[in-house]
Amino acid sequence: MAQTRKVESAEKLMKYIDDFIKYCEENGEIPSNYNLCKFLSVSAATLSRYEAGDGNYKGYEIPFKNLRQYREHRLLTMLEGDSKKAAAAIFQLKQPFNGGYVESTQQVDQGATVTLKIEGVGGVDAFK
Repeated sequence: MAQTRKVESAEKLMKYIDDFIKYCEENGEIPSNYNLCKFLSVSAATLSRYEAGDGNYKGYEIPFKNLRQYREHRLLTMLEGDSKKAAAAIFQLKQPFNGGYVESTQQVDQGATVTLKIEGVGGVDAFK
């Protein structure tokens, strides 16, 4: 982990991210961006450029999809496995880099129809 890694291609980054995931699983590390920066020996700014896939880093954003899926899977496993950690896992799943879950209610259109009769209220003129 101490040596500086030069990431010459998206394929190399994919390999490094796979190695990072394996490292996290074996050592019980949290797969955070901070730990990824340490693992790759790069700055947060460089990691952001990789993730954005801008300029010289076209295609570098693709390996981050695997990392995002791994983070999401890890949190879902935490959610199912330990009820004491459920609230923390739910909060983390809402973060964009962990899945970006959103709480919302579903509105279902049941086809209801409302008919207004305006007789006796002043007719059509009452709404002008």
